[in-house]
Amino acid sequence: AEKHLREAIDSVLDQTYTNWEMIFWDNLSTDGTRTIVKSHDDKRIRYLLSEQFTPLGEARELAMSKAQGKYLSFLDCDDLFLPEKLSIQVLLMERSNSGLCYGSALIIDEEGTTKREHLVPLREGIVFGDLLKRYEINMQTVMIKKSIMNDSYCFFDKHLEYSPDFNLFMKIASIHPIVSTDKFLSKYRIAPNSLSSKCKEIAGKEGRHTLDYIFHQNPELLDEYKVEADYAYKKMIY
Repeated sequence: AEKHLREAIDSVLDQTYTNWEMIFWDNLSTDGTRTIVKSHDDKRIRYLLSEQFTPLGEARELAMSKAQGKYLSFLDCDDLFLPEKLSIQVLLMERSNSGLCYGSALIIDEEGTTKREHLVPLREGIVFGDLLKRYEINMQTVMIKKSIMNDSYCFFDKHLEYSPDFNLFMKIASIHPIVSTDKFLSKYRIAPNSLSSKCKEIAGKEGRHTLDYIFHQNPELLDEYKVEADYAYKKMIY
């Protein structure tokens, strides 16, 4: 992803909130990634090279284990944070008792042109049922309270290639309150050769795996959200 990598890193350096660290996890890239990252002379950037290539879920889990902060955010190499992203979310997380925060995103193309807006409504509290009906969390807009990850239930599933983020965020939503903002926090790039475009054929299978896991671990949720769960399973089949 060297084409957009410098711009992605700069979007973190340009944050109005400055008390952050970047865990840059290189999953054995074969392009100029290492050179680009190393060209940024900022001690807050920690470049880590994986010992072997791993599926996306495992790579995220390994990188996350190195983080030292109170909150976790995620940025893939071809996407961007908007300048106020971290400032907005730290304030929201500090005032609420939420395990996760997310917001609206701008969908951009290869050249960075905005193609559409991904708008999310204001939510706060237990929103698991709403997310079963309409999953609206964009990975690049997320902030998580790190302390909730000290739990055998909330983790990135290392076996998932397409949707480890959906898996984790839905597990969090099933047991923790969540807060959202309608403000735009990030830019998400849609590219023809992206991982998402290559793995769509396994999206339904992995989505059903996530729902099966949640309802197996928390069978009472299947009774509480019967209608919403039925709808979610039908979407995965479709």
